[in-house]
Amino acid sequence: MAAFLVAPAVHLGLTSFWRTAYFQTTHAWNLQQYPEILTQSGVWQTMVRSVWTGLVVAVVTTAAALPIAYYIRFRTGVRKVLVLAVVITAMFSSYLVRIYAWRTLMGRDGALNWFLTTVGISKHGFTFLFYNRFGVIITLVHIFLPFAVLVLLAALEGVYVDVLEASRALGARGDQMVRWVVLPMIGRGLFAAFAFTFILSAGDYVTPQLVGGTSGSMTGTFVMLEMTQLGDYSHGAALSLALLGTLVVLSACVYGAGRLVRTVER
Repeated sequence: MAAFLVAPAVHLGLTSFWRTAYFQTTHAWNLQQYPEILTQSGVWQTMVRSVWTGLVVAVVTTAAALPIAYYIRFRTGVRKVLVLAVVITAMFSSYLVRIYAWRTLMGRDGALNWFLTTVGISKHGFTFLFYNRFGVIITLVHIFLPFAVLVLLAALEGVYVDVLEASRALGARGDQMVRWVVLPMIGRGLFAAFAFTFILSAGDYVTPQLVGGTSGSMTGTFVMLEMTQLGDYSHGAALSLALLGTLVVLSACVYGAGRLVRTVER
Protein backbone atom coordinates (compact mmCIF):
# COMPACT_ATOMS: atom_id res chain seq x y z
CA MET A 1 0.00 0.00 0.00
CA ALA A 2 2.78 2.43 0.92
CA ALA A 3 4.93 1.64 -2.12
CA PHE A 4 2.27 1.35 -4.81
CA LEU A 5 -0.49 3.71 -3.61
CA VAL A 6 0.66 6.25 -1.01
CA ALA A 7 4.10 7.04 -2.43
CA PRO A 8 2.89 7.68 -6.03
CA ALA A 9 0.06 9.87 -4.75
CA VAL A 10 2.46 11.91 -2.60
CA HIS A 11 4.88 12.27 -5.51
CA LEU A 12 2.04 13.39 -7.77
CA GLY A 13 1.00 15.98 -5.21
CA LEU A 14 4.55 17.32 -4.88
CA THR A 15 4.98 17.48 -8.65
CA SER A 16 1.88 19.67 -8.93
CA PHE A 17 3.65 22.32 -6.81
CA TRP A 18 6.94 22.20 -8.73
CA ARG A 19 7.86 23.92 -11.97
CA THR A 20 8.16 21.94 -15.21
CA ALA A 21 9.14 23.01 -18.70
CA TYR A 22 9.99 20.82 -21.69
CA PHE A 23 10.11 17.58 -19.67
CA GLN A 24 12.47 19.12 -17.09
CA THR A 25 11.24 19.49 -13.51
CA THR A 26 12.82 21.88 -11.02
CA HIS A 27 11.99 21.73 -7.32
CA ALA A 28 10.85 25.34 -7.24
CA TRP A 29 7.67 25.63 -5.22
CA ASN A 30 4.83 27.57 -6.79
CA LEU A 31 1.04 27.58 -7.01
CA GLN A 32 0.88 28.58 -10.64
CA GLN A 33 -0.66 25.32 -11.85
CA TYR A 34 -3.94 25.59 -9.98
CA PRO A 35 -4.94 29.12 -11.08
CA GLU A 36 -4.17 28.03 -14.65
CA ILE A 37 -6.60 25.14 -14.27
CA LEU A 38 -9.33 27.54 -13.15
CA THR A 39 -8.77 29.88 -16.09
CA GLN A 40 -7.77 27.47 -18.86
CA SER A 41 -10.38 27.27 -21.59
CA GLY A 42 -12.29 24.02 -21.76
CA VAL A 43 -10.83 22.42 -18.61
CA TRP A 44 -13.96 22.66 -16.49
CA GLN A 45 -16.22 21.68 -19.37
CA THR A 46 -14.10 18.57 -19.85
CA MET A 47 -14.09 17.93 -16.09
CA VAL A 48 -17.89 18.06 -16.00
CA ARG A 49 -18.03 15.76 -19.03
CA SER A 50 -15.70 13.30 -17.29
CA VAL A 51 -17.73 13.30 -14.08
CA TRP A 52 -21.02 12.93 -15.95
CA THR A 53 -19.66 10.08 -18.06
CA GLY A 54 -18.30 8.36 -14.95
CA LEU A 55 -21.64 8.68 -13.16
CA VAL A 56 -23.59 7.25 -16.10
CA VAL A 57 -21.14 4.37 -16.51
CA ALA A 58 -21.18 3.63 -12.77
CA VAL A 59 -24.98 3.63 -12.52
CA VAL A 60 -25.47 1.49 -15.65
CA THR A 61 -22.70 -0.94 -14.73
CA THR A 62 -23.86 -1.39 -11.13
CA ALA A 63 -27.48 -1.81 -12.21
CA ALA A 64 -26.48 -4.40 -14.83
CA ALA A 65 -24.07 -6.23 -12.52
CA LEU A 66 -26.55 -6.69 -9.66
CA PRO A 67 -28.96 -9.14 -11.40
CA ILE A 68 -25.99 -11.03 -12.88
CA ALA A 69 -24.37 -11.41 -9.46
CA TYR A 70 -27.74 -12.32 -7.92
CA TYR A 71 -28.25 -14.98 -10.58
CA ILE A 72 -24.78 -16.45 -10.01
CA ARG A 73 -25.27 -16.49 -6.23
CA PHE A 74 -28.77 -17.96 -5.97
CA ARG A 75 -29.82 -19.46 -9.32
CA THR A 76 -26.90 -21.28 -10.89
CA GLY A 77 -26.53 -24.16 -8.42
CA VAL A 78 -23.90 -26.61 -9.62
CA ARG A 79 -23.26 -24.39 -12.66
CA LYS A 80 -21.97 -21.56 -10.47
CA VAL A 81 -18.30 -22.29 -11.12
CA LEU A 82 -18.90 -22.42 -14.89
CA VAL A 83 -20.80 -19.12 -15.02
CA LEU A 84 -18.25 -17.47 -12.74
CA ALA A 85 -15.47 -18.71 -15.01
CA VAL A 86 -17.14 -16.97 -17.96
CA VAL A 87 -17.20 -13.68 -16.04
CA ILE A 88 -13.57 -14.02 -15.00
CA THR A 89 -12.53 -14.92 -18.55
CA ALA A 90 -13.99 -11.61 -19.74
CA MET A 91 -11.63 -9.87 -17.29
CA PHE A 92 -8.63 -11.67 -18.76
CA SER A 93 -9.33 -10.29 -22.22
CA SER A 94 -6.99 -7.50 -23.24
CA TYR A 95 -8.22 -3.98 -22.51
CA LEU A 96 -7.28 -2.77 -26.00
CA VAL A 97 -8.72 -5.85 -27.67
CA ARG A 98 -12.13 -5.16 -26.16
CA ILE A 99 -11.98 -1.52 -27.27
CA TYR A 100 -11.09 -2.48 -30.84
CA ALA A 101 -13.79 -5.15 -30.77
CA TRP A 102 -16.39 -2.44 -30.15
CA ARG A 103 -14.85 -0.33 -32.92
CA THR A 104 -15.15 -3.30 -35.26
CA LEU A 105 -18.76 -3.82 -34.24
CA MET A 106 -20.13 -0.28 -33.99
CA GLY A 107 -17.77 1.90 -36.03
CA ARG A 108 -18.85 3.74 -39.16
CA ASP A 109 -17.55 0.85 -41.26
CA GLY A 110 -18.26 -1.75 -38.60
CA ALA A 111 -20.27 -4.95 -38.71
CA LEU A 112 -23.49 -3.34 -37.44
CA ASN A 113 -23.56 -0.60 -40.07
CA TRP A 114 -22.59 -3.13 -42.75
CA PHE A 115 -25.63 -5.21 -41.79
CA LEU A 116 -27.96 -2.18 -41.70
CA THR A 117 -26.89 -1.02 -45.15
CA THR A 118 -26.95 -4.54 -46.60
CA VAL A 119 -30.53 -5.24 -45.56
CA GLY A 120 -31.62 -1.71 -46.49
CA ILE A 121 -32.58 -0.49 -43.02
CA SER A 122 -30.25 2.51 -43.33
CA LYS A 123 -28.70 3.92 -46.48
CA HIS A 124 -25.50 5.21 -44.90
CA GLY A 125 -25.55 3.43 -41.53
CA PHE A 126 -25.79 4.94 -38.08
CA THR A 127 -23.18 7.55 -37.19
CA PHE A 128 -24.34 8.20 -33.61
CA LEU A 129 -23.15 4.84 -32.28
CA PHE A 130 -19.45 5.60 -32.10
CA TYR A 131 -16.86 8.38 -31.88
CA ASN A 132 -18.98 10.20 -29.34
CA ARG A 133 -19.87 9.97 -25.66
CA PHE A 134 -22.36 7.17 -26.27
CA GLY A 135 -19.60 4.98 -27.67
CA VAL A 136 -17.37 5.78 -24.69
CA ILE A 137 -20.12 4.84 -22.23
CA ILE A 138 -20.96 1.55 -23.96
CA THR A 139 -17.30 0.52 -24.12
CA LEU A 140 -16.57 1.44 -20.49
CA VAL A 141 -19.64 -0.43 -19.25
CA HIS A 142 -18.44 -3.54 -21.06
CA ILE A 143 -14.91 -3.16 -19.65
CA PHE A 144 -15.89 -2.65 -16.00
CA LEU A 145 -18.94 -4.93 -15.81
CA PRO A 146 -16.97 -8.08 -14.79
CA PHE A 147 -15.27 -6.19 -11.95
CA ALA A 148 -18.61 -4.92 -10.64
CA VAL A 149 -20.10 -8.41 -10.86
CA LEU A 150 -17.30 -9.88 -8.74
CA VAL A 151 -17.60 -7.12 -6.11
CA LEU A 152 -21.36 -7.60 -5.82
CA LEU A 153 -21.03 -11.37 -5.83
CA ALA A 154 -18.65 -11.13 -2.87
CA ALA A 155 -21.24 -8.97 -1.07
CA LEU A 156 -24.07 -11.38 -1.89
CA GLU A 157 -22.10 -14.28 -0.41
CA GLY A 158 -23.05 -12.82 2.98
CA VAL A 159 -26.78 -13.10 2.18
CA TYR A 160 -27.90 -16.59 3.17
CA VAL A 161 -30.76 -18.49 1.56
CA ASP A 162 -32.39 -18.98 4.98
CA VAL A 163 -32.85 -15.23 5.30
CA LEU A 164 -34.57 -15.05 1.91
CA GLU A 165 -36.81 -18.00 2.74
CA ALA A 166 -37.77 -16.37 6.04
CA SER A 167 -38.75 -13.14 4.28
CA ARG A 168 -40.72 -15.12 1.70
CA ALA A 169 -42.49 -17.03 4.48
CA LEU A 170 -43.46 -13.71 6.06
CA GLY A 171 -45.21 -12.69 2.86
CA ALA A 172 -42.58 -10.65 1.02
CA ARG A 173 -42.86 -10.58 -2.76
CA GLY A 174 -39.78 -10.86 -4.97
CA ASP A 175 -39.35 -7.11 -5.38
CA GLN A 176 -39.98 -6.50 -1.67
CA MET A 177 -37.45 -9.16 -0.74
CA VAL A 178 -34.79 -7.51 -2.88
CA ARG A 179 -35.73 -3.99 -1.70
CA TRP A 180 -36.00 -4.59 2.05
CA VAL A 181 -33.74 -7.60 2.63
CA VAL A 182 -31.05 -7.98 -0.02
CA LEU A 183 -30.15 -4.36 -0.80
CA PRO A 184 -29.67 -3.26 2.85
CA MET A 185 -27.39 -6.24 3.45
CA ILE A 186 -25.17 -5.49 0.45
CA GLY A 187 -25.19 -1.70 0.72
CA ARG A 188 -21.44 -1.44 1.15
CA GLY A 189 -20.86 -3.79 -1.76
CA LEU A 190 -23.12 -1.67 -3.96
CA PHE A 191 -21.19 1.45 -3.02
CA ALA A 192 -17.86 -0.31 -3.62
CA ALA A 193 -18.93 -1.42 -7.10
CA PHE A 194 -20.27 2.06 -7.87
CA ALA A 195 -17.21 3.92 -6.57
CA PHE A 196 -14.78 1.52 -8.26
CA THR A 197 -16.48 1.95 -11.62
CA PHE A 198 -17.09 5.69 -11.19
CA ILE A 199 -13.50 6.64 -10.35
CA LEU A 200 -11.85 4.42 -12.95
CA SER A 201 -14.22 5.32 -15.80
CA ALA A 202 -14.15 9.07 -15.10
CA GLY A 203 -10.34 9.02 -15.11
CA ASP A 204 -9.96 6.82 -18.18
CA TYR A 205 -8.16 8.25 -21.19
CA VAL A 206 -7.54 5.29 -23.54
CA THR A 207 -11.20 4.63 -24.35
CA PRO A 208 -12.11 8.30 -24.98
CA GLN A 209 -9.06 8.66 -27.18
CA LEU A 210 -9.85 5.61 -29.31
CA VAL A 211 -13.64 5.69 -29.51
CA GLY A 212 -14.71 9.09 -28.18
CA GLY A 213 -13.83 11.48 -30.94
CA THR A 214 -13.86 15.21 -30.22
CA SER A 215 -17.18 15.10 -28.36
CA GLY A 216 -16.11 12.21 -26.12
CA SER A 217 -12.77 13.52 -24.86
CA MET A 218 -12.30 13.55 -21.08
CA THR A 219 -9.89 14.98 -18.50
CA GLY A 220 -7.68 11.91 -18.67
CA THR A 221 -6.93 12.78 -22.29
CA PHE A 222 -5.77 16.27 -21.25
CA VAL A 223 -3.55 14.76 -18.55
CA MET A 224 -2.03 12.32 -21.04
CA LEU A 225 -1.26 15.14 -23.46
CA GLU A 226 0.34 17.25 -20.75
CA MET A 227 2.48 14.38 -19.52
CA THR A 228 3.57 12.74 -22.78
CA GLN A 229 3.50 15.39 -25.51
CA LEU A 230 3.80 18.80 -23.86
CA GLY A 231 6.13 17.62 -21.11
CA ASP A 232 4.41 19.75 -18.46
CA TYR A 233 4.39 17.26 -15.59
CA SER A 234 3.35 19.87 -13.03
CA HIS A 235 0.26 20.93 -14.94
CA GLY A 236 -0.67 17.32 -15.65
CA ALA A 237 -0.26 16.44 -11.96
CA ALA A 238 -2.45 19.38 -10.93
CA LEU A 239 -5.14 18.29 -13.38
CA SER A 240 -4.95 14.74 -12.02
CA LEU A 241 -5.32 15.90 -8.42
CA ALA A 242 -8.21 18.20 -9.31
CA LEU A 243 -10.04 15.33 -10.99
CA LEU A 244 -9.19 12.91 -8.17
CA GLY A 245 -10.40 15.35 -5.51
CA THR A 246 -13.65 15.91 -7.40
CA LEU A 247 -14.29 12.18 -7.76
CA VAL A 248 -13.51 11.45 -4.09
CA VAL A 249 -15.83 14.23 -2.90
CA LEU A 250 -18.67 13.06 -5.14
CA SER A 251 -18.17 9.43 -4.05
CA ALA A 252 -18.30 10.53 -0.42
CA CYS A 253 -21.52 12.44 -1.14
CA VAL A 254 -23.07 9.33 -2.71
CA TYR A 255 -22.04 7.25 0.30
CA GLY A 256 -23.41 9.85 2.71
CA ALA A 257 -26.69 10.06 0.80
CA GLY A 258 -27.03 6.29 0.96
CA ARG A 259 -26.43 6.26 4.71
CA LEU A 260 -28.98 9.07 5.16
CA VAL A 261 -31.62 7.20 3.17
CA ARG A 262 -31.05 4.06 5.24
CA THR A 263 -31.29 6.05 8.46
CA VAL A 264 -34.55 7.70 7.40
CA GLU A 265 -36.03 4.35 6.33
CA ARG A 266 -35.22 2.83 9.69
